[in-house]
Amino acid sequence: MEQKKKDGKPIPSYNLELGTRIASVIKRFDSLKAAAVHAGVTDETLAAWRDGKTEPKFIGLKQLAEAAQVNLNWLAFGKGFPPSSNNPDYHHDPDHQTREALEFVEPGTPQPLDQDLLMMIIEELEIYRSQCNLEWDSKQKSRLITLGYAMMLAEREKGNRVEPKLLRYLMQAAS
Repeated sequence: MEQKKKDGKPIPSYNLELGTRIASVIKRFDSLKAAAVHAGVTDETLAAWRDGKTEPKFIGLKQLAEAAQVNLNWLAFGKGFPPSSNNPDYHHDPDHQTREALEFVEPGTPQPLDQDLLMMIIEELEIYRSQCNLEWDSKQKSRLITLGYAMMLAEREKGNRVEPKLLRYLMQAAS
């Protein structure tokens, strides 16, 4: 069944599996309100994401996944490992998560990099870093570029306009 916004328009990226994954992650917290605080939204907004009444923001899913220590790729896209304390294959380390962020691209012929998009991400990263006087090592920069690229491709696939301000949320979460 297609989910609809209040105005009756469909929510293109919502599906029942996403709502089920969000509900599963919420259960890892003491309450809906506690989970919402970690996602950076109100409990009403988080419940609306879970119930398919509004489309979740990627940065909120990222923050929720980090706080719950679950795989972001699993939460956002249903790929990778679901949360399980019994799963020896799931590693909650940044390098593993960076590799998993790229797994949402279906296997097959490798897609060429969008050099303009990549350049925009690198430029925004440097602007933000210098404005905030941040010192990121090469590993941190490469993770942000990789995750930013994956995030921007996902936004583009949903039909959303890719704007530098979306990267700011990712960089704020990393600083």
